[in-house]
Amino acid sequence: MVKITRRKLLGIIAPAVALPLVDFYIIEPELIVTCSSVEFKIGKLPSHLQNYKVAHISDTHFGSTKLKIIYDIVLSNLKSFRPNLIVYTGDLISKEEFIEDALKFAEDLAKIVPTYIVWGNWDHWSLGGKLKMFKDLLESISEIRVLLNENVEVEGGLYIIGVDDPYTMHDDFEKAMPKAKEAMYISLAHSPEIIGKTANKVDIIFTGHTHGGQIILPIIGPIYVPLPSKYRAYISELFKVNETYMYVTRGIGTSILPVRFMCPPEVVQAKLM
Repeated sequence: MVKITRRKLLGIIAPAVALPLVDFYIIEPELIVTCSSVEFKIGKLPSHLQNYKVAHISDTHFGSTKLKIIYDIVLSNLKSFRPNLIVYTGDLISKEEFIEDALKFAEDLAKIVPTYIVWGNWDHWSLGGKLKMFKDLLESISEIRVLLNENVEVEGGLYIIGVDDPYTMHDDFEKAMPKAKEAMYISLAHSPEIIGKTANKVDIIFTGHTHGGQIILPIIGPIYVPLPSKYRAYISELFKVNETYMYVTRGIGTSILPVRFMCPPEVVQAKLM
């Protein structure tokens, strides 16, 4: 009979415990970015928009990450994709003192292609009365536009509709909608609960907010989804509600706890077909 000493037992248990903790605290939240490719098949798509590429990022949460390398990985992935534009769906920042880092990242995005931004709940919570100043600083960067319940035509017949954060009830979708009838609409909002107001009114919605659950446990699934109960099914990836597509990204950063498990950060590489 083989006798296992306490030291040998600890030698077996310690790596089994340490490796998941390293993944939980360092590897997944700080060193891994997955690229998700998605094709949107739009029946009325004009020929000049065929193969039009949109990169989607969200939830960078400047101030919550431990290593800045994650943002370098994101930028590298975006450059490789060579999109026509970037959409950035909120929660840029978690702490006011990291405004400069968020601005530097936005400058790097703008060097790639025009970038369109909407606010998330943490932008409102962390900056409060300074949010207008942050918007002005962002829009002083060439090729950056912050859309707050407004729209812009970016190509002939293609509109980007930016809705302020639904989670904190700053959204006004009706105000944001363009007047054009024969057009393609891409809507940006931080929280997927916007689907309750936009289904069948736009072609595509890009959202974030959920972090994909951030911590996914085997069998159990996500331990927390920050959405009203009727919208908790929209935790991540692609959905279609009637004639409207919605992509919910896992985002880049973390909130509350600086950890991820079975839910790595994500850059979305979308193509119109």
